[in-house]
Amino acid sequence: MKNIFKIFTLSVVMNSAAWMAPQKANAQVSVSFQVFYDDLSPYGRSYSEPVYGPMWVPDYEWGPGWVTRRRSEGYYGWAPIEPGIGISLAYSSGYEVPHERWTFVRSRDFGRSNINSYYVARSNNVTIINNTTVINNERVDNTRNASYNGGPDRMEVEKRSGKRINPVAIKVSNKPGQNLSGSELQLYRPRVEKISGSGQKAAPSKVMNLKEVKPPSERNTEN
Repeated sequence: MKNIFKIFTLSVVMNSAAWMAPQKANAQVSVSFQVFYDDLSPYGRSYSEPVYGPMWVPDYEWGPGWVTRRRSEGYYGWAPIEPGIGISLAYSSGYEVPHERWTFVRSRDFGRSNINSYYVARSNNVTIINNTTVINNERVDNTRNASYNGGPDRMEVEKRSGKRINPVAIKVSNKPGQNLSGSELQLYRPRVEKISGSGQKAAPSKVMNLKEVKPPSERNTEN
């Protein structure tokens, strides 16, 4: 759950507490797909399997936060986008995410650094979903020929939360992780090589048979 929380928190921070002003990309570092099995596992695409709970699915397409978002007058919410779902479908009304996978906070709490302490009980999700709409704020980055969703409008969030939102510039870093300093956010965005220099096939350090995986309720939370 910690890894899933990281990707949710990263997405919220990127789209509320610090609105982005994309800058020209620096030279990208090349890495093997093995990196995603090792150092980058907290930032891969997430998926919540009904029986086995949250999982991480590696992929070659980079993204800072693979989530879809909803809003109403009083709430903002997000949910993981399943592997294989593109951005156009993910932010359309035709993409339905099971209600229990959504996380909602009240508008006044959106952008808090300890936002996990303000999650609305999931027992209220159905009611909230029925009164919210998908946030479809798709933008095109012509420098990379890529589309992305900008999330909720900054001025709208400022009005609903009563907080000042300071935009920051994105800079590409060649080191894993992220670092916010002043008005600049450094993000790790490597170019993934499908074939490593040694020719060795990438694989996770530990593989478990699906039959051995326990449902969330039976797991040792410390592990």
